[in-house]
Amino acid sequence: MLHTIYADGGARPNPGRGGCGVVVLRGEEVIESAGKYLGEQVTNNAAEYRGLIFGLSLVLKYRPSTLRVRMDSKLVIQQMLGKWRVNHVPLQKLNAAANSLVQSLVDLGLQAVYFEHIPRELNGAADKLATRAILKKMEHPGGLK
Repeated sequence: MLHTIYADGGARPNPGRGGCGVVVLRGEEVIESAGKYLGEQVTNNAAEYRGLIFGLSLVLKYRPSTLRVRMDSKLVIQQMLGKWRVNHVPLQKLNAAANSLVQSLVDLGLQAVYFEHIPRELNGAADKLATRAILKKMEHPGGLK
């Protein structure tokens, strides 16, 4: 069955506090959604990659046969497709981690994966989760008690 990951990440400012958000669908049904605070001095591009990694980690337990990854980060999508080189060392490590998770999915029976660049307005749910993770940390810098 087709599973779809919508992933996003961002930093306020850039670099700054980072967050990522993921929405996972099985067919047309949302089966999981989550946001995650990523820490301080995170770049937008690193947050985008970490959103992808978070999404791939979440979808592992569903053992999809076909996976579609949809993101508004053209950089991440083009690099995952192998169309653009990954020159920045920190992004090389994140790219390797993402590719390792894709390989883990293949080992679990994934037959096809599609990486799609989408307009930002089609990625609103993942963006809101990423933003909420950042804002929640800004409102409660010491953590929630």
